[in-house]
Amino acid sequence: MRACILMRACILLHNSSLPAMNLAWPGRVKPAAIPLFSTDCCNEWRRDSVDRQANEGSEAMTVDSLNRQRVLALLEAFGAGDLERALSFCTDDVDFLTHAPVDVLPHLAPRHGKDDLRKLWTLVQSRYSEIRYEVLQIVAEGDAVAANLRSFYRKRANDRIVAVDMAVFFTFRQGKVAKIREIIDSYDLVQQVLEREIGPLITGERVAGA
Repeated sequence: MRACILMRACILLHNSSLPAMNLAWPGRVKPAAIPLFSTDCCNEWRRDSVDRQANEGSEAMTVDSLNRQRVLALLEAFGAGDLERALSFCTDDVDFLTHAPVDVLPHLAPRHGKDDLRKLWTLVQSRYSEIRYEVLQIVAEGDAVAANLRSFYRKRANDRIVAVDMAVFFTFRQGKVAKIREIIDSYDLVQQVLEREIGPLITGERVAGA
């Protein structure tokens, strides 16, 4: 009797006009369901998942792991050119400071607030067509996250790659980035930006002034 009931139920479901559900998401999604801006449904699903966890929080995650995910999501958004998503991880009064020679790189002057930081990031993206980060090491402890990064910037002018090592320190307040401090190998950075060796110039200046 039970077998007959189950068989009838299967036949009804088979003949039903209800649309079939795709239970294989995200591994086997139909191409038409993939957003036009995405080339990898798994990466898109992972990015959305990280954003939800980073912005909303998760009881199953510690503060350390949440803040670590938030930093990774911010870097991913900035590298993808989505400045508003990157800024969504920051407080309205976010404070940004890069330890770099502002006389040579004036756009790296200290920035205060989202609008000021948006101007900086927009300027950076106007000069570089591609930005990519390699996270060599990242450590989170409460409201502090430290990241050792290898960053790559492709110049729009001539397609040359500027590769920079940096240490970035993020300070969180109520789940958002309130402070960003960058320490860069500014000597190497200036040489790559100017596309010339500055050692002989420095030595020459010293000799001339002796």
